[in-house]
Amino acid sequence: MFSATVSILMMLWRHKEKVAAVAMIFLMAIAMKIDLDNQAQNNCGATTTPSAEGGGGVVVDGDYAYPADKSATSVSSPYGMRGGEFHRGIDIAGPEGTPIYAFAEGTVADAGPASGFGYWIVVDHTFGGKRYSTVYGHMWANGVLVRTGDRVTAGQRIALIGNNGQSSGAHLHFEVWNGGRIPETTAVDPAPWLAQAEEGRPARPGPAAEPDAPRPPPEDSTDPSVLRARQIIDVGHRRGMPEQVIHSGLATGLVESNLRNLASEAVPESKQYPNDGIAPGDHDSVGIFQQRRSTQSAGVDTKTAMDPVWQINTYYDYVEKQPGWRTADPGELAADVQGPREDLRGKYAERMPEATALYATYGASADGAAGEGCTTPDGEMTGPSGPAGDLARKAVSAAMSVRGKPYIWGGEGPDGYDCSGLIRYAYLTASGGAISLPHYTGDSGNPGLLAVGAEVPSQSDLQPGDIILYNGSRTQAAHVGLYIGDGQIVHAPQEGDVVKVGPISQGGTVVMMRRIDTAPSQPDMPSPLDSTPTSSPATPQDRP
Repeated sequence: MFSATVSILMMLWRHKEKVAAVAMIFLMAIAMKIDLDNQAQNNCGATTTPSAEGGGGVVVDGDYAYPADKSATSVSSPYGMRGGEFHRGIDIAGPEGTPIYAFAEGTVADAGPASGFGYWIVVDHTFGGKRYSTVYGHMWANGVLVRTGDRVTAGQRIALIGNNGQSSGAHLHFEVWNGGRIPETTAVDPAPWLAQAEEGRPARPGPAAEPDAPRPPPEDSTDPSVLRARQIIDVGHRRGMPEQVIHSGLATGLVESNLRNLASEAVPESKQYPNDGIAPGDHDSVGIFQQRRSTQSAGVDTKTAMDPVWQINTYYDYVEKQPGWRTADPGELAADVQGPREDLRGKYAERMPEATALYATYGASADGAAGEGCTTPDGEMTGPSGPAGDLARKAVSAAMSVRGKPYIWGGEGPDGYDCSGLIRYAYLTASGGAISLPHYTGDSGNPGLLAVGAEVPSQSDLQPGDIILYNGSRTQAAHVGLYIGDGQIVHAPQEGDVVKVGPISQGGTVVMMRRIDTAPSQPDMPSPLDSTPTSSPATPQDRP
């Protein structure tokens, strides 16, 4: 044993230069490996690495990972309206068996069969102290690689792409939910989130780049259902409707027409006016809400009944007739307005998640949509109608559109308004400049708004668009507001306040109520006010 050891040492000594070179190479290799590891740990950008279990690459950027192998997949359907229904996620198409990765660290809230999905996985996350969920769908049973309760990390392989459930081809259906998926809260567009996993953005977005902020739809969208959704929202905003009431309108449109302004074979004349399609004929129903010509639209001609803005206003008119409509459950409210068979009342509530997502997605871009797509074949723009008439309703819309503007003495827009300046602006706008009301509430020397239009005898006779004068007497008023329905007014109260909505009583003591016709009428007030024409200009001297 000793002689063998001596022989080995003598051999190493004879080749000491070669041994030293090999040792140096070995040490350099170790140093390079350590340096590469350090670089990987300090790299803040997106990296693509092989999956720990093979089968493709996962793109990870900080805390987020792209949920599929990008080299083998592509986005095949975005978030938003699709074929008259709301698609609450993004479809990422790829061959069956392509790896699916967890978008971020989290806990598996569910992994198993789900209606429409075949099999799905729901992962709960906490971002910035808020709960979110990501959803992965259409897998086969053997393509679900995690169990409920498992903790996962960003980029961990959790499933394989399948073609299960309501699916027309192999793909991953990926959703993001603000507030969680179980139970349902609000679906948001996943695109801004996925961008952070593939474009090297910071892992934690700042307030100005909050990823769950819905993006406005493309302005050149050719899907008519997007326009109809935005119009329902816009008219609701202009009328001061609570958000849940607008949700009810969206759900009703989804149920009745998939948000399309439908003409009908049962109403042949409806086909000659602009429409989004022709239904085979369900009684005499037309439009977004399938309002019947023999009932809901019996008082107007077919041209008006086919105007989507008129339809939307009529829906809201019927809403306002329902007891407790401002706080009613939106699904029940829709059913009360539409009046289906008892066994069908629940269908509106079933579409409410889509309605909520529509509002979240298109609400911010809805302003002005009621003026889009509402022209007749001869190019004439049509407007809303109803018991209060076109002029009055447009005046309400104009006044509601400037809510939040400050009270400015003598102001009649655009930077601010006093109380009579708001009324003057509303009717000047509604009439296209044809009706110029006095910028003064009125007194015995200058009747102002006390003498315009016709007197409304009692509060029970008020209609939206009527003028309510306050504080003083029948010959002198100190404040004025515009009635908008349901016991509410919009008005500019006083210095330091803003244009806002409130109950009739918020204006003070009512002394007179007036209704404006399509043109200024002669005063019907007792002497001495009869000698002053209603259209006489008045110096702005509003009483706050």
